[in-house]
Amino acid sequence: MLLSFEDKRKQLNKKVVAQYLSLYTENTHLKKAMVTITPSDGKLLTILGMRKKFFKKLGKTKIQKKNQDLSIKYFSVIEWTKTSQPHLHIQLFYTNIEPIKKAFNFVVDSDNTIANKISYNNSKK
Repeated sequence: MLLSFEDKRKQLNKKVVAQYLSLYTENTHLKKAMVTITPSDGKLLTILGMRKKFFKKLGKTKIQKKNQDLSIKYFSVIEWTKTSQPHLHIQLFYTNIEPIKKAFNFVVDSDNTIANKISYNNSKK
């Protein structure tokens, strides 16, 4: 039986939700932050490049002795607004925020993006 496009999307979404819930359950003891990045040109290729730069910089920064945090775990997803503007959300679990800030500032400064922020979770929920 062939699945419709909607059914395929629903199956994929269930897998994504299950992956996130698993990651969340394994890392409830860590601090949480959400990075939101929106490209100024509104193109998917731009956001894919920014995501690649962010994770490359994060990988390099988190192993430096000064900012070391090998416990950083993350989950990322690209969403579209109602006006078809792509933006990237990255849910991070960490003990030291500095590698995350450095990677965020590297991507934001180098690509002059708009509507970018790091949101922090103030509770354990």
